Order: sequence, then C-alpha cells, then structure tokens
Amino acid sequence: MEKTPYFSIIVPVYNVEKYLARCIHDIQKQIFKDFELILVNDGSTDSSRKICEEFAKKDNRITVVNQNNKGLPGARNTGLKKSQGKWIIFIDSDDRIGPNNFLSVIYRSTKAKKVDVITYGCKQIRENDGTLIKRMYGNMGIMNRFEDNTEKIEWCVKTGNMSISAWTHACSKKFLEDHVLFFDESLKMSEDIEWYFRVLSCVPRVKGLSGTPYQYVVRENSICTKEKATRFWQYREKAVRSAVEAIRMSKENLEFKKILYGALAYQYYIQLADIENEPDKRIRVEAYRRADDFRWLQRYKGDKKTNIARFVIKILGVRQGAKFLNLYMKWNASRKGQPIRRRK
Repeated sequence: MEKTPYFSIIVPVYNVEKYLARCIHDIQKQIFKDFELILVNDGSTDSSRKICEEFAKKDNRITVVNQNNKGLPGARNTGLKKSQGKWIIFIDSDDRIGPNNFLSVIYRSTKAKKVDVITYGCKQIRENDGTLIKRMYGNMGIMNRFEDNTEKIEWCVKTGNMSISAWTHACSKKFLEDHVLFFDESLKMSEDIEWYFRVLSCVPRVKGLSGTPYQYVVRENSICTKEKATRFWQYREKAVRSAVEAIRMSKENLEFKKILYGALAYQYYIQLADIENEPDKRIRVEAYRRADDFRWLQRYKGDKKTNIARFVIKILGVRQGAKFLNLYMKWNASRKGQPIRRRK
C-alpha cells in the first residue's frame, strides 16, 4: 500500500502554456518532498496538457486529470475529490510560490495542536520582470497572540488582514470533508468569496503565518472580458447571498456572526460598485433592487476600507455612493497600474 502524502497540492490548468512549467518547477524545488501534485487540465486547447503529461512521466508525485472545461471551481473540486493528502493547498497555474521552504513552514504549523486552516500572505509581482507591486496580508502571524479563535478572526477582519483567496490558505482535508466544503461550480467569478465565508462559518481553528510566500503574478496583457466587466455583479451577488445563508446557519454565537457580517459588508459595497458597470439601464435598476436584500449589512463595521465605503453610502445614498465607489476603484486601479487578470 502506497504511503499517504502529507500535502495534496491542487493546480487547475487552463491554457497556461507560457507559465505552467515555471509553476511546477517552483513546487518541485521545495525542500519538503512529501506531497502529491494534482494537475487538473480543465479542457486546455494549447499545449498545457502535453506539458502536464511530460512532467508526470518524470515525477511520480504528479497526477494529471484531464476533463472538459468546468471553470476554476470545477477544476478545484476535481482535485479535491482526487486528493489523498492530509492537507490541501491550492495554487493557480500562472502564479508562483516563493522560498523553497514554503511547504516546510506550513508543515511545522500543521503540527500545532488543534488547527484546521493555516493562512498566509501574498505578494503581487509583475509578469514581465518579476518586480514587486505590493505585499498583502504579511502580518498574519500576529493573530496567534490570541488564544480564542473568535478573537483571531476578529483581528483579521478589523485590521484588514482577512484574505478570501483560496490560495492563501492550507486546509485540513478532514475539515473540508467533514463540512462538505467544495466550490460552487455555477460561479465563474467570486467563487473564493462564497467558499471562504462557508469555511469561516464552520468556525475553523486558524493559525497565521507571517510573510508573503505566495506570488500572485499580474499579467500585463490581461484584460477583463466584456461579460466579466459588465456582469461581475451577478456573480458577487450570488456569492454574497450564499455567504449570508452560511453565516445564518452557523452554530456559532451572535457575536461571531456579527464579525463575519462586518467582513461580508465590504463585498456588498464592491457589489454596488460593480453594478455601475452594467450597461443596460433596466438590468442596472433591477440589480440595485436586488442589492436591497443586503442593505442591512450596512449596520456592521469592518476594517478601514469597509468603514470608509459605509460612510460614503451613508452620506451619498446607495446609487450615488455606488457611482463614487466605482469611479474611485477605476482610478485607484489605473493609478497603481494593476490590470485585472483574466480567469476562466
């Protein structure tokens, strides 16, 4: 009987022939070797499948799963179902992981008593030259000063250190299985929002790591498709709706739920801003009407960004406030030169 790997690293693959080998090499160079790498080829039409299979021939830790295109959530779910490891790590195929001790550090953290999720920071780097754009969530280790798990999550929410991206968390497979925490395959975008709030609603025992080992590569030639630019609000609305239901169903106390609502309020404000990208006036009016379902989230405070957005909406009203937030987000993105990365 083959030994169960400690980590299952799940990498969804879709038309990333330019970046895939680099991502795999980063994983293979890790000092900690006890892992399986599951490459889920999600219907690629370029040479990605061939690259996956060539690597698998040379490294018996690599498994390739070929499937028709299901999108990022579907590819991750396939990897989860295929995984044999004790801990799950998600890596996007056009991203990178930093030091060769990335897995070693996570491994040591998993050995702490009573931990379900290890969370860590990331850095945004430019594709063309690898230069740093900014570091994000690099102080996660501070949360470990708190003994109480609710206090840890509250610290993350109030200080702006709560990352919703699946690739900034290593999760116990048993925890994911016990709570049936798969991704919603109906979401083309915002799948991480929906998934991570369901994770938090199950009250995981969390441990934070300081530093930014995950490298989110900003691809300079990537643009948001017209559908995503104009209809992103639909995916975010569904994600917020699902997250609200997950929080309501949580068995945790009301104070914990208020903390999560404060975090979710930020996603609601971004949803309002996204609605302004909808070109059809009738659809836009309907979108605002549907957004009224979440107006009550304005009662809850979060981090600095959330509270500023809350103030803007309070002063200007929902629609004028949404227009202001939309313009600010576009200005801020152009000022920083950070194009939105295209996703399938």
